[in-house]
Amino acid sequence: MLIHHLQHGDITAKPGIARAEGTTVHFTDGAKDDFDLVLLATGYRHKVPVAQEYFGDEQHPDLYLSVFSREHEGLFGVGYVETNAGAYRLFDTQAQMIAGFIHDTRRGLPTAERFARMIRDDRPDLTSGLKFVASPRHTGYVDSGAYRKYVTKVAKAMNWPTEGRPPSRTPEWRSEVVS
Repeated sequence: MLIHHLQHGDITAKPGIARAEGTTVHFTDGAKDDFDLVLLATGYRHKVPVAQEYFGDEQHPDLYLSVFSREHEGLFGVGYVETNAGAYRLFDTQAQMIAGFIHDTRRGLPTAERFARMIRDDRPDLTSGLKFVASPRHTGYVDSGAYRKYVTKVAKAMNWPTEGRPPSRTPEWRSEVVS
């Protein structure tokens, strides 16, 4: 979904962040703008320099299901999961869970409070008994199948989707025909 929206100009990639002040983000190229959501694509390393104090351990922050901060309400991280298989499809599932949680929280639904308790207290073993290499990089690895099965079970219990869907129609401002 991200690539689709980048290609169609719905989302704009920005250069490095120099600093953030409230909702205003100052970029390394001198530009600044106001945002209500910042999505950081940090590559393979989990380091998030402008928010490291909130995420903690840069290699393996303590995030419920590798997504939801246990310490800072409303702080989420997509892509912190380390698995024994491809993780890109899991990123969509993570994003769907974040969207479901935000949706239910804003509406004051009981699922939001139930999930908030899970963020604080639930620490599932998602290794399926696999023994990963004893190295800092492999600390926190999960079995892809076990992870997907568990998050699907949790999402179903909350009545949240686990897969994104492409836009149902082209926005009107994109519907003109170019010859």
